[in-house]
This record gives sequence, C-alpha cells and structure tokens, in this order.
Amino acid sequence: MLIMYMLRMLADLSFYYAFAGVISNACNGNMPLVGAAILVIAFGICAVNGQKGLVRFAGLLVSLVFFLLPGLALADVLCYLPALAYVIYTVVKQDFTLSWYRAKDLFSLFWKLYIVFFAALLIYGRQWIVSGDSLPAACLMVFSSVLFMRALRHEEEIYLQKNYQICSFLSVGILWLAAWLLSRRFVLRLLGTGLRSVYEIIFLPVLQAVMTAFVQVCYWIFSAIVMLLPDQGTISDTARKILGEMAQGDSFAETEQMAYTSNHMWSAIFFIIAILAIAGCAVLFFRWISSGRWQENDVSDGREQTIIPLDTPKSANTRRTISSHHVQQVRELYKRYLKLYMKLAGEIHPYETSYDIARKSEQIMKEHEEIFQIREIYLDARYNGHAEKKNLRTLKNLYQRLKKEQWP
Repeated sequence: MLIMYMLRMLADLSFYYAFAGVISNACNGNMPLVGAAILVIAFGICAVNGQKGLVRFAGLLVSLVFFLLPGLALADVLCYLPALAYVIYTVVKQDFTLSWYRAKDLFSLFWKLYIVFFAALLIYGRQWIVSGDSLPAACLMVFSSVLFMRALRHEEEIYLQKNYQICSFLSVGILWLAAWLLSRRFVLRLLGTGLRSVYEIIFLPVLQAVMTAFVQVCYWIFSAIVMLLPDQGTISDTARKILGEMAQGDSFAETEQMAYTSNHMWSAIFFIIAILAIAGCAVLFFRWISSGRWQENDVSDGREQTIIPLDTPKSANTRRTISSHHVQQVRELYKRYLKLYMKLAGEIHPYETSYDIARKSEQIMKEHEEIFQIREIYLDARYNGHAEKKNLRTLKNLYQRLKKEQWP
C-alpha cells in the first residue's frame, strides 16, 4: 500500500506546487519538487504505520531532511512550510483513505484552475512557465492522478500485487525525474538549442524554398501579363523594368535575406502555435478523463470490495501455457458480453470494475453463475495472460447461451 499512499500525496502536493512553484521560482527558489518528493515519502511511511498509534508520526522525521539540503533558499523554505503543515495535519487526522471520488474531484478542479492560470502566465510571464517549476509540477499532478485513479479502478487484489506495485514505483520515479529535469534551466537550454537546430536545419530551408517558389510563380505570371501589354506606355515600361530586376535575381536575394531576418519571428510563431495546440489537447484530454457523472451509492468511497478473489498462482509469472491469440479472443468475447450488458442495463460508468458489472447483472440477467464464470475467465486472461482452448470454448458457449436467454 506504500505506493498507493505515495501516489495520493504526490497528486495533492503537485496540485499545490503547480501554483506555488511560480512564486518560488520568481524569488530564486530551486527545490520545490525536491521538497514534494521528501514529503511524499514521509507521508507514505506515516500511512503504512497509521494503525500503530504514535509510531505513525515517525515518518515525519523524514520531512526534516529538507532543511539540511545545501543551497536552500528562503523561497524554498517558505514554499515548503505550507505543504509540511498539510502533511502533518493529514497524519494527525489519520486521513489515509484512498478514494477514487476524491482523486477525481481534485483532478477536475485542478485542470479548470490551471488552464486559466496557464493562460495568464502565457500572456504576462511566459518565461516563468518555461523555466520554472509550475509546468513540471502540473504534468506530475496529471500523470500521478491518472496512475492513482487507474489503480483504484481495479480490485485491491490487483493493485497490491508485487509486479503491479513495482511498475507503479518505477512509473512514479521516472515521472518525478522527468519533472525535475524539466525544471532545471540547463536542461531547458539544451532542449532549446536542439529545437533551434532542428528549426534552422529542417524548417528554415523549407520556408526559403516555398518563398522562392512563390516568387518564381509570381515572376511567370507577371511575365505573361507583360506580354499582353502594349509595347508603349507608362504601365508597360514600369512592368518591364520590374521584370528585368526580377530576372536579375534581385528579388530572390531580397526574399532569401527576408527569410533569414525573419528567423526569430517564425520561431515565436511556431512556439505560440505549439503551446496553443498542447493546451487544446490538454483540455480535450481532461474533459474526456473526467467526463463521468459519479454516484456515491454505486460503490463505497471508490474502494473496490471484491467477493470473488482473482486466481493468481505463484507459477503464473514463470511461463505462459497458451499463446496470446487465445487471450485476445477471450478479451474480444468479453467485449461482446459488455455490449449485451449495455443493451440491457444502459451505460457503463468509468469507475465500474468487472465485479461491479457482474453484481449488477444479477438484477437483469438470469444465469448468475455463468456471469461470474465469464468474469473469472476474463480476469485470468487479462491479468495472468492465461487462456486455454477449453476456456475459450467454455466462454463461447456461455456467451451464446446467455445471449439466447436474454434475447429469445
């Protein structure tokens, strides 16, 4: 459970540092994410020992390590103290619940606030977003919330498995390291140099070629117009003079010079377009992942209560006795079963697990045992990668019988 507690607090503190990181960076602070990592570890230790009385406060000693770090600025300390107070309050209150609903509400509130905050900084202080800790902390908040909510959508037997926790731990470590690197100015300078080199090597020659081709086409069109003009007159003389200058390549040289001198302008334009595109994609992604309408009566506090345990033999990780083709067929048949369920019961909410669907199916379908047997075969195929031919045959027969009885 240590990883789950750490994911929960990482999302909470990343929410805070996404806004406080701007102030810290403006006052020459440089360790907000380090402070967040220390507090996440401290909270995880306290939560694991949450039922041991005063022993649970032992983890708070880890939070004192932050004050011993070299190069600590006053802005870092001032930014760290509110987060430390929040962790202490949570430990004293013994608020160690892992709620899917709480994570969803926090995530939904965050993206709505940060979009406005991001737009304001983009207009009035773009350099603070690029070189500060705000955007890395925001990315850390998004990905940690997604990992946390995704884990809680599974049964407890799933996210407490050793392999699942190792993957979650590695994911958290990689995400934090990436966020910390993005908050370092030397890394940003390297990225800026690389992007500038790509622009000058790839985009700038293409831009010059397009502009040169455009001028050449204009030259041909202008030549055709001059041929249609009378031999005498002010208009024809002026046109032939311009045509002669274009033929000498003067306009080409000016065009090339203009392309070089407009390098910074095009860089700024591409940067703004990229930022707006990323912001638009983020809005669509946030709306999609938080689009559900949750009801507290369906499940208890986001925690999954599993009646039928998942069969996970110790030898499941040694070798697979069946090809992935059968596993894929099992998952396809389970999708057909879900479509049948949706025809009878309506939509499936994002927080519902396979057990929730099977439990609700008892109210609308007749063959209860067959429903849970379908679920067991599906879970074994999905999480253990195990599906024999007889399982596939059984699943097909169960699905056909269930479909016939529900839709005579």
